Amino acid sequence: MTRNHDALTRVWAAELGPRGVTVNAVAPGLVDTAMLRAATARMGEEAVKGMVCAHAAGAARNDV
Repeated sequence: MTRNHDALTRVWAAELGPRGVTVNAVAPGLVDTAMLRAATARMGEEAVKGMVCAHAAGAARNDV
């Protein structure tokens, strides 16, 4: 998530929180999973890199 998105989310939360509204933000991106690794193997690393945002990809969690 960029700093602008983070700031906007905080402003909305401050503005709408007193009215009982919860504000959340989700930063889309790829997560290191078996499916992503299979796609990388099939399509090639360069093709998958074009789909990845500038930020580091997350890691899969099994405890959720």
